[in-house]
Amino acid sequence: MLSRLDAKSQDAIIDDLDFTTMPATQTAVLSSRNKIIPLHNAFLKNGPWEFILTGNSRSYLNLKKTWMVFTFKITDAAGKPVTDWVKDGKKMQVAANISIDLTNQPRVLLNNCNMKLTAYPNSDEFLIDNYEDSGVKYKFEIEEVYCIVNEMDLADGLANEMETALMEHKLFQYPLISPQVRSFFIESSRLDSPATTLYTSKMPRRIFMGLVSGEAYNGHYNKSPFNFQPFDLRDVHIDYCGVTLPGRPMNLDFGNGKCVEPYLMLQEALGHTRNNTSCNSISFDQFKSKGFTIFSFELSPVPQDTNLFDLVRPTNLSIRLNFNKPTPSGGIYCIVYAEFDQIIGLDYQRNPIIDTVV
Repeated sequence: MLSRLDAKSQDAIIDDLDFTTMPATQTAVLSSRNKIIPLHNAFLKNGPWEFILTGNSRSYLNLKKTWMVFTFKITDAAGKPVTDWVKDGKKMQVAANISIDLTNQPRVLLNNCNMKLTAYPNSDEFLIDNYEDSGVKYKFEIEEVYCIVNEMDLADGLANEMETALMEHKLFQYPLISPQVRSFFIESSRLDSPATTLYTSKMPRRIFMGLVSGEAYNGHYNKSPFNFQPFDLRDVHIDYCGVTLPGRPMNLDFGNGKCVEPYLMLQEALGHTRNNTSCNSISFDQFKSKGFTIFSFELSPVPQDTNLFDLVRPTNLSIRLNFNKPTPSGGIYCIVYAEFDQIIGLDYQRNPIIDTVV
């Protein structure tokens, strides 16, 4: 006898048998296009580079599709091109997406705004990773830089309605996740790092932390600033409002592979542990010793649900580190990346209003 699993379960028909329902028709956006934004200031190889992204007052800006394009070559101290990519005087071109607060949220930027982007390049020692230790002072020669933005034209009726709504409500808001980066130095020959207070206003949603050598942090041809090593770390603790995470010592031993707990915490924080559709490509071996040792701590009840705000909790957050062996010569830097809830608003005159709780 057939029956329902529960009486509250309603009737449904599978999509394969639905011959009447049609997809909705998009009538809001009439057209969209990519647009090249040239430099606003005079080109300087060492920057800064300034761009006015909102050149057309009628169009709305799809901020998720904002790119910066570089044309460059790598030369030695004498100006001779090197490496297979740029040998024989060839140039290389790359595109990088702009990862800032506004470009990491889905809402478009209103028309008639004035948005300026300023980029400051790092030093050649920071940008170039020379694996040979040849002693050659390579140069990163930028020859051209420009931005690509995506503009959208709305239907006239919708654009007028949005302007009327803005005049009525006085404010359009952009809820977003705002990252804040802090770093602190740990001297050489230390077995611990005393509690270092990093955030004193609002509790972040989650925290990512990594350790790099002092030379790599400040720029060195033979060391990558993104080579996050364990440095024989034994324990890492997050302290806030009388609470310590994790609640017990982890007693890590990276040399013998006893580090699966922080690896699991990283995958949990990124949402990759219980699905087969996404992966950050960081294997356990890479996490253990191949430059991908990144620690994570979830501080929000719902850290991965970015559709919900957390209650604002004042805090005084600090980090403590303990090592099995003394820290190496030159010291190390601890780099901390924290995510906060934030709101950016635009009033009817397009003036930005930024939440200053963070």
